[in-house]
Amino acid sequence: MSDKLVIFKNVQNKITMTKHQQTVKAVFHFFDNKDTVLGFRKMLDCAMDTQNMDVYKTAIELTDWKEKNPEKSDELIEKCKVFLGEIEKIEVKEYPTDIAVLTAINIQKSYGSNRFSLGPVSLEIKKGQVYGLVGENGNGKTTLLRILAKEISHNKGELKYQFDSVPKDEFELRTKLVYIPQRTEKWYGSLKDNLKFVLASYGVKPEENETRTLMMIARLGLWNYKHLKWNELSSGYKMRFELARTLLRQPEILLLDEPLANLDVLAQQVILDDLKAIANSVNHPIALILS
Repeated sequence: MSDKLVIFKNVQNKITMTKHQQTVKAVFHFFDNKDTVLGFRKMLDCAMDTQNMDVYKTAIELTDWKEKNPEKSDELIEKCKVFLGEIEKIEVKEYPTDIAVLTAINIQKSYGSNRFSLGPVSLEIKKGQVYGLVGENGNGKTTLLRILAKEISHNKGELKYQFDSVPKDEFELRTKLVYIPQRTEKWYGSLKDNLKFVLASYGVKPEENETRTLMMIARLGLWNYKHLKWNELSSGYKMRFELARTLLRQPEILLLDEPLANLDVLAQQVILDDLKAIANSVNHPIALILS
């Protein structure tokens, strides 16, 4: 009687995590390392990607609690970890970022003989990426941004846009394609009221308007400034307001003219980190171009 050798093969089932789940896992590590500042910002990014109003409300409550209890960092970390666990369970639709949303082919712009001329310039812009225009003053960075934003015309070349849907009118185009100049217009009333007005103009109902507005205020570090007016804000926070106002419109392409001007080095780094995170959203990636 011969012995039979039975071999059992240990098969490990590899579970592939979604990009959303991978992002949430990375945020857990920030809190494990006691980095509450960066961890909290990244957590709010994950919350925003869910597009879930109940999640937004919890994030808003956490933000308010954090600002009122700055000394309770350990308790904040535990609260955030519980919240992240809930966020991780939510299915988030991932948006592809391998398609060019803007293509420029041999763009040229001139203002007559012996005057300024730009180009030819060719480029391809994809969602989820941050692109920088570098050059000396007077080399045409602002001109190129305004051409790409369709604020001024070009003399030669071709521009191709591939939005999620074809804009029906100028209003819809200006929702998808947004240009923020270096110097922005003065506004009146409180920061929060101005942001709520943006959503109201898109027909967002009052309760959802309040929630989305406060969520954006929390994410862009404007919580303690939400009741202030234009002349009470520094240049850095005015820029954050402009970003908040623009992002509430959910653009597909965002062009920024010198957003880091008049900011100190630390503020510049924070803004750049925020721009990268915003551009690389799982649910709503944006093509970001800045000079």
